[in-house]
Amino acid sequence: MKKINSLTLSIVAAATMFGSSISADTIQDSLTGGKMTADLRAFYFNGDRDNRTDREALAVGGIVKYESAPYYGFSVGSAFYVSKDVLNKGDQTAQKGSIANGGSVNIVTRNVAGNTEMVNYKDGTAINSLAEAYIQYNIGKTAIKYGRQRLNTPLMNDYYNRFLPNTFEATLLTNKDLPDTEILGIYATRWKYKASDEFIDMTEGLGSNYDIDSDVMVVGAINKSIPKTKLQAYYYMVDDMMNTFYGQVDNKVNFGNLFISSALQYLDQKADGKKVLGDIDSYLAGAKVTVGYKGFSIKGMYDQVGDHTIRGSGTDYHTIGWSKFINFTDIQIDGEALNAGAVSYGGALAYQYKSLNTAVKYIRIDQDLAKQASGNTPNTRPSSDEYNLDVKYKINKVSKLRVRLAYIDYESTHKNEFDEVNTRIIYDYNFTLASK
Repeated sequence: MKKINSLTLSIVAAATMFGSSISADTIQDSLTGGKMTADLRAFYFNGDRDNRTDREALAVGGIVKYESAPYYGFSVGSAFYVSKDVLNKGDQTAQKGSIANGGSVNIVTRNVAGNTEMVNYKDGTAINSLAEAYIQYNIGKTAIKYGRQRLNTPLMNDYYNRFLPNTFEATLLTNKDLPDTEILGIYATRWKYKASDEFIDMTEGLGSNYDIDSDVMVVGAINKSIPKTKLQAYYYMVDDMMNTFYGQVDNKVNFGNLFISSALQYLDQKADGKKVLGDIDSYLAGAKVTVGYKGFSIKGMYDQVGDHTIRGSGTDYHTIGWSKFINFTDIQIDGEALNAGAVSYGGALAYQYKSLNTAVKYIRIDQDLAKQASGNTPNTRPSSDEYNLDVKYKINKVSKLRVRLAYIDYESTHKNEFDEVNTRIIYDYNFTLASK
């Protein structure tokens, strides 16, 4: 299964969008009894950076999705993703570039004049993509889902922190027959980065200089048999690149209005086969503790990395079809806390009053420049301090607003220093269009 062919996608999309014209009575009931939702978003992004080009963007769009009701265990779904520029600040003179060709595909791009453009590609074009199109079958406590879909595991997920999420062409198998346990398996062949409208092979984003064409396989388990505790374990396999184990333990206890939650994480990563990213042999270990009373909470976080930079997360999030920064100490900008030898720590103070949630956060990253030089590190960084204000307000049942302000201060004894003031304003409007 190297890729999900266009015929499969066409059948799924046609069935979900135009089911009444091709279905018998019972299938028609399944399709007309489904649910259509809209997740609309407006996103303003501004990055004022020292020694690098500033970035600014304002985008509107979102996700319109349809899911059918089950028919003898079968269901289908599809979702169309749109992101459109409404803040065009200059001539768009740079060429369009995909991930595989080294193009910049962040929420913002910049043209050759140094101005910043909107969202998607270097030429500022919008995203219009059939990003989800899948068929699912449920029998008993087992489900299999095949096609374009969002995934939700620690190292392979939708990374929905900017305008649109990542999606994957994959087969997902889950089973819940064991008490308090979910077992899953994933075989992913292609992925679409959140700021792109094209699906590419899982390792294609590394570029033509790397002799690799591998899919990603995942096995994992989630167990909740211990009261107030969640155990997770995953193993990720990428032939000729690396194999990665990730485990996490979460616990929460309540004492009246007081609660204490804690979590431990551990990642072990080793090179495989041709070792196209080098002789990787590293780890990530972290912990976090939160104490809350009524609407107040205080959190402490800590992470440390071994002698090699963690790959497939962090700095690779836009080139390898994996995920977000997995470390507990990631808050917004991130000064590459997954670099070789990095030690990061900090805290957060939060208060929730009715529909308003406000948090102030701080993270310190102590970098080891010697280990970065020898530890397979794509983006070397000096040590840094990051300060963050995060405000969330639920306006009503269907809309919410989030404002995120951050400042990262790098130590000045490094040639790549680039401090940044980062502003993100996000408005979401989510509702159900039709449901029976």
